Amino acid sequence: MTVRPRLICLPPAGAGPSLFRSWVQNSQAVFDVVPVALPGREAHFTKPLPRDIQSLADHVGNEIAGLLQAPYALFGYSMGAVLAYELLRHLSVRRLPLPDAFYILGSNAPDRVLEGREPIHSMTSEDFHQSLVAIGGTPDEILRDREAMALFEPVLRNDFRICETYQFTPPHLPVTFPVHVFVADADHLVSWHAAGAWENCIGQDITMHQIEGAHMLAPQAFAHFIGKLGQLWQTDQVQACAVSTGTA
Repeated sequence: MTVRPRLICLPPAGAGPSLFRSWVQNSQAVFDVVPVALPGREAHFTKPLPRDIQSLADHVGNEIAGLLQAPYALFGYSMGAVLAYELLRHLSVRRLPLPDAFYILGSNAPDRVLEGREPIHSMTSEDFHQSLVAIGGTPDEILRDREAMALFEPVLRNDFRICETYQFTPPHLPVTFPVHVFVADADHLVSWHAAGAWENCIGQDITMHQIEGAHMLAPQAFAHFIGKLGQLWQTDQVQACAVSTGTA
């Protein structure tokens, strides 16, 4: 019996496991999709918000330690990509199994998160609200509801803060697995150049992909994105097998 690879998914700012519901329910997906539940959202809403990316990575590393036996990949979306980078350090230092692939969507390299823009976490409430509208992804019913925003805004601000104040440290060890970086053509928070700098941070070649959409992909486009990741996984696995057998 073939073991399905796990895809451990780290969400963007403010998001929880429900973002990946369409992926989990996709019976045709190559992966067994495992969304990570972060403190301060959905079922974990009452848990303390993380003070920084490093402590959040330690928390996530402890949470997923039992899921690393099977072949697996990491997927990081926006803040989730920076978190995944720090998670790789956590796994490496603790000599835990590293992923077989790393997929990055909507993120400048972790040493230049703020390149070309102002920090969002310190904006006034009005400007912060307008930034959320421009970014997309936050339901209108939450944006229009003052009580909902009073609960949601601190979580989002903290997520932006821990990303925008992240202190980059070079990788503990160079990686040897495929790294794919996706940049949406209408993403006003991420540039092709700054996203390409993941190569220096990772310490090996990466593969860049341009896709259609804004920073937060439309629901239908995001639902189909899991198929693209599955195709890349299968292609990379075939190439790795060819190299190992000397047929490449």
